[in-house]
Amino acid sequence: GRRLRVVAGVRDAVVRGADFQARAVRLAMQSGDPRRCIRSLVFEAIYRAQESDAGRTRAIELLRSANWIAQQTLPDDPWARAYFALGEAFVAYYYGKFRRAVEIFKDCDQRFRTLSGVAWEQNTIRIHRLRATDYQGAWGELRALYDEYMRDAQRRDDRYVGASLTRWFNVLWLAHDRPDLAGADLDRSQWTAPAE
Repeated sequence: GRRLRVVAGVRDAVVRGADFQARAVRLAMQSGDPRRCIRSLVFEAIYRAQESDAGRTRAIELLRSANWIAQQTLPDDPWARAYFALGEAFVAYYYGKFRRAVEIFKDCDQRFRTLSGVAWEQNTIRIHRLRATDYQGAWGELRALYDEYMRDAQRRDDRYVGASLTRWFNVLWLAHDRPDLAGADLDRSQWTAPAE
């Protein structure tokens, strides 16, 4: 029933996303704009890193291409360096090297903080830094980061990040033996499910 529809919907979204990403790479390369090329190659590397060992190997090759473009056209550009680091963080994440991923995501967060117009990138970095921290079992560090990121999301009135953090990391309340707060947090969450 509903679970199969959800799984099929997720699968379809991933396939559609990969299709659009492949088109983005082609269009970026046709444009010749170094930033578009770098960004599209980094995103393609992230998609590939999720697939398999062969995909992760291809992701590393794509990141090398993005880095080569950056070195040739934007050698001292903080934006290009930040995007390259983002790709490296995700490759480490999908290789299961969570400690390394956390370090690189932390570096990415600092790099992207100096740039404008990158809210999506920062949100993605923070959510995945938290997930990598969780996968290491570093719950003390996870709690502190969760609190920091939740305060920032509330300050910015970012409901997407607030709802994502509440749902993905609600288990933190259970770790503190506070199931009452886990339930209350979910009840307060401002996210609503899409209509069927």
